[in-house]
Amino acid sequence: PENATTEVTLFPNPAPAGTSHLVVDVSAVQSAQVLLHDLAGKVVLEQSVLRFPVQLDMGALSPGIYALHVAGPAGSVEGIRFVIQ
Repeated sequence: PENATTEVTLFPNPAPAGTSHLVVDVSAVQSAQVLLHDLAGKVVLEQSVLRFPVQLDMGALSPGIYALHVAGPAGSVEGIRFVIQ
């Protein structure tokens, strides 16, 4: 529905170093483009998702703070910050 609130959830957050997967769930959106940025704004992961929840492979990421953005089909973008310790 157009008036539905989109909420992005991510587990675990913070994630211990060496975590291979994070689970991302988005309410009110079925398909979306998921972008993961480091603090410098560089895209470190980009993935099309057809159904949530989804597991994203985080095995190659260094410890730090990241921003996960989810762009739905209507063009709305929701985001969440998370930490890899």
